[in-house]
Order: sequence, then C-alpha cells, then structure tokens
Amino acid sequence: MIFKSNINNFLKPQVHYDKFNIFVLAVVAFFAFFVNSNAIQPDIMECRNIVTAREMVHDGHWIRTTLNGEPRFEKPPLPTWLAAVAEVVAPDSIPAQRAMSGLAATMMVLFFYLLWRDYTHDRKLAFVSSLVLLTCYSVILMGRTATWDIYCHAFVMGGIYFMYRGLFGQQNSQSYGTYKLLYRNLLLAGLFFGLSFLSKGPTSYYGLLLPFVLALLIVNCKIKHNSSANAQSVSGGVIDVEPIGESAGKKKLCIWPAILLMVLVCVIIGGSWYFYLYLSDKQELLNVAGKETGAWTGYHTRPWWYYYKFTFETGIWGVLLICSLFFTYWKHRAKDISFSGGQLDNADSNKFDYKAFSKRYLMPLLWIVISLVLLSAMPEKKKRYLLPLLIPASYLIGYIFTYWQTCANNGLWKARENVVGRSGEVLSSSKLSWRNGKLLFNINTWIIAGAVALVPIACYILLYSKGTISGGLMAKIAIGIYIIFAFLVRCIRRQQPLRFLYFAVVLMAFAEIAVLPYIGHIVGYQTNVTMTSLRTIPEMRNVPLYYSADTLAPRVEVIYDIHRPVRPLNLQDSSAVRAAAPCAVLTHKDFCKEASVAAIHAVDTSRIGIFDNNRWLKTNRNYRPEFVYVVTLLK
Repeated sequence: MIFKSNINNFLKPQVHYDKFNIFVLAVVAFFAFFVNSNAIQPDIMECRNIVTAREMVHDGHWIRTTLNGEPRFEKPPLPTWLAAVAEVVAPDSIPAQRAMSGLAATMMVLFFYLLWRDYTHDRKLAFVSSLVLLTCYSVILMGRTATWDIYCHAFVMGGIYFMYRGLFGQQNSQSYGTYKLLYRNLLLAGLFFGLSFLSKGPTSYYGLLLPFVLALLIVNCKIKHNSSANAQSVSGGVIDVEPIGESAGKKKLCIWPAILLMVLVCVIIGGSWYFYLYLSDKQELLNVAGKETGAWTGYHTRPWWYYYKFTFETGIWGVLLICSLFFTYWKHRAKDISFSGGQLDNADSNKFDYKAFSKRYLMPLLWIVISLVLLSAMPEKKKRYLLPLLIPASYLIGYIFTYWQTCANNGLWKARENVVGRSGEVLSSSKLSWRNGKLLFNINTWIIAGAVALVPIACYILLYSKGTISGGLMAKIAIGIYIIFAFLVRCIRRQQPLRFLYFAVVLMAFAEIAVLPYIGHIVGYQTNVTMTSLRTIPEMRNVPLYYSADTLAPRVEVIYDIHRPVRPLNLQDSSAVRAAAPCAVLTHKDFCKEASVAAIHAVDTSRIGIFDNNRWLKTNRNYRPEFVYVVTLLK
C-alpha cells in the first residue's frame, strides 16, 4: 500500500510550481538532447559549421569566417562562435559541439513554458505542452545536431516571451505597468531578436515571429484583465494601467518608444557583423547576398503543397495534431465540460470562459496556419524549416491532454445516467460530445501503444539478427520497452491521459539510452571513415593538400575528416605542380591519368593509397563514388 501510494504521488507531480516544472523539463531535456549525442555521424550542415569553427580557432578567422580557407559569409557567425568555444574546450568532440545545440534547444523549451504560462495563466497546461514539445521528433533531432536552425528559433522564442511579458504581462507588485518593467522586457526582447538574426538572418522572423504577431493581433488585438485588484488594456499603442493600491485612476504608458528601442537594439546586435563586412569587404558580401537570395527561389524548390505532411514532424503525436486542427470540435467539447462541473484551468470558478478559451486555442491554431502558409509560399522548402510549427502545435496537443484528463477526473467518460445540458434539457450520456473525446483518446493512444509494441521486433530484425547487439542486450531492451508498453496500456484502460504522456516521456528517455547508440547500424553507416587515417600517416603530416582544379572541390564532409583545407591545383600546369611540391593530391583516378605528362615528370610521385570517405555502406542507396579518392604524395 505504501509503494502504491508513492507511485501515485510520483505520477501526480506538483505542476503548479515553476521551479519544479523547470527542473523536470531540464531533466527531460537532458535525455532528449544530450544522452548519447555522438550516435549519429555529422551531416553536411554540421560539417560546415564545425569546419568553420575549427578554422576560427586555428587560423584566427573569428570575424571573416572561412570554410576550407575560402570566405564563408553565407551564414551569420553566432552558432559558429559557440561551436568554436566548444572546440577550444574539447577539441574534435562531437558531443561538445552538439551540447551547444542542446543548450539552445533547452532554452527554447523553457521559454516556451514561460510564454504559455503567462499567456494561459495555467502552469499545468504549459508544463504538459512543454513535455509534448520535448518528445517531438524534429525538436529532438534539431537539438542533437550542431546546425544553425535551433539557435535562431531559440533566441526568437526568448524574444517573443520578453516582448509579450513587456506588453501584456502581469506583475505582482505596486510597480506593475511602470516604464521600468516595460523597457526592461522590451530591451531583453530586442537583445534576443538580435541574437536570432546573428544566428541565421531573418529565417526565424519569417517562420516564427511574424506568424505569432499576426495571430496575436487577429485574436487579441485588444486585451483586458479585469478584476478587483487591477485592470489592463492595450490599444492604439497605449497601455492603460490601474496599479495596485492607487486610487487616482488609470495611468497611460505609451509603448511606441519602448518598441522603437527594442527594434533599435535588435538592428544594432543583428546587423553588427554584416555592417563590419560591408565596410571591410563590400563586394564579397553583396555577392553572397545575391547568391543566398537566389537560393531561396532556385534551390531545393518544391511545389506549394510540399508541406502537406507537416503534422508528422511531431513524430508519435502526428495523428493527434491532425485532430487538434478542428477548432469548432474542441470548442464545443470544452464548453460541455463547463456545464458538467469540470474545469480546464486553475481558475477559482467552475464556470467556463468561452471567449477566453477561443482566444487561448484559436491563437496557436492561427499561428500554425499562418506559419504554414508563409513557409509554403517560399519556393525553397526543406523539412527542417517546419520546426517553428511544432511550437504552437505542442500547445494544442497539450491542451487536448488536459481536456482528456479533466473528462477522466470528473468521471464523464464513465457516466451512465442522464445529465442536464447547456439549454436545460435532459440529455442521455450517449449524446454528450465528451463521449466522442473518449473515442479519440482511445484511437490515438492505442496507435502509439501499438507502435511501441513493434519496437522490440524491429530491434530484433535490424540489430540482433545482424549481430550488432548481444542476446543479453536484446533481452534487456525488449523487457524495458514491454514494461513501458504495459504501463501505457494500463493508462489507456484506466483512462489516465496525463500518465500516458508521462510514460511516453519515459519511453523516449529509455530509447535514448538503450537504442540510440546503435542507430548508425540501422541506417547503414560505416563504422570507419578511412579519410581520417590520413592524419596518422607520418608522410602526410604537415603536408599541404590539393585537388584537381578540373574537378569539383571535395565535399565538406571530406574536409571535416581530413582536418585540413584542400586547395585547387591545376594538374595540367607542370610549373604549378612543381611549385606546390612537396604536397599531396586527391584525385578520383590515378595521378598519372589526371595530370599532364610534363607535370608527372616534374615531380616524384608516391601513392599513399585509396581512401573511401563514404559514410554509408556500398549496399546503401546513399553511397557515392565521388567520395572515393586516390591520395598521391608529390616531392
């Protein structure tokens, strides 16, 4: 009995306290972003960032960033600066590089929690929604890769939080609504917005900030908080405030100077690097700007409907997100709860505020729709650009979980007797709309539980049968997952939605610990990339590297593994070859077949070997012959 009581207390955390909520979210973020972070090999985007960071540290190119010795102005330097700090602290450490992204992702989740706490005035709902965000597939992936996307969105989330808090936030003191608080919050908002621009330009402004502002203006163009203690409204650029303890009426605070300050700080911080490059290398910056602008319209172009599968970027919550898009349905579900004695938030009254619900649910829904429309309007489309949609989507999913929990707590799904409806008529339990909510709960949770039950079978086929893991480890993985599966089924049968979510979080943590280290074997990675061995060959130490100028430059993954720049060399010019020696040349064929006869006779050649730098097995469709090089030493 004592054990059962302790379990029940553990599964009902005190989610009404910010410190506890933030601590739990930080622990979950540790498993989501930091555990076994070196399991996946660096992709091309990570390699670009890390190679640029290495050249920052070793060559001192902190402002005029370079990639393979060439100017690299396509991306702002803030994420690369952070990667360079990791390079200084832990050289050649992928976990250290990705830890920076993990910290940014954790910051994004915490600002997400704080924003929804202030917007909804419901800590429990904000906490549940944050757990959903932490278990979204795309969020976990981006928090584990050392790229630019997670930084710009994390900083914009911080900017959105401080901007909202400055304009609409409640303070619990007599200084509520003063200029000091307004300017402080908008100053911080400008700082975070500027850091976002310094991370990836206006990307997050377009995909995250602009949809939020538009959705907020549509739903909350005028906000009022009326109570016996205080009242506030924002309209026409003026905040009307009635401070606590004052009887002299409302004060008017003009917000436009504070907003201009926010914009000014954002421009100064975000544009500082670009301004420096404009003064020092104007033509190169303009060339890069033209190339990047052309990439948005001519690179990775896709049709406007390319993002129609956006819901499945959440991973296991894809079906539930589709259900959450029907605003009218959930509006009536929540209204029915208010007439049954239940409540969705922490208000003192059981009466449901229909207008407040419409604003709380409609705003993030509009946020998703506007963001999706804006992203679909751009010709260039990539799946990772959908990351901003997961922020409002997580709130909608979290709301549905709290709605389900309210139904379960009030026994609505188990109701057998007739009840009084909204208009005073007597309704049978079979006609009540919350009964449909139980059906959706069962459909979504059983789909997830069924997928969980298949995980051990997939591990057996993809790992154990190929000899990747031992029988003992396979048994431990299967036992652990099926124990979690049993708890998920128990939560479904006992109608415990929030406990189901908590065990989904436990499942994510278990998978990060037990299964993720072997993900490389599942996707077909090679266990050794031979180009890295060039650094261990005595003849190759401190020798400049070149490639044939008649061929394409080596991919950045090759530069990443070699740890040195590889410059072009005209192999048809014997004088250029003679001047470059001693050096090593990377060719796809033998050196004698790619160089001119004069160049061959101008130097002594010594073949070092053939190096296959593919990260994929030859049986994988991603295997590329252009990653295979013949390395020849010239003296």
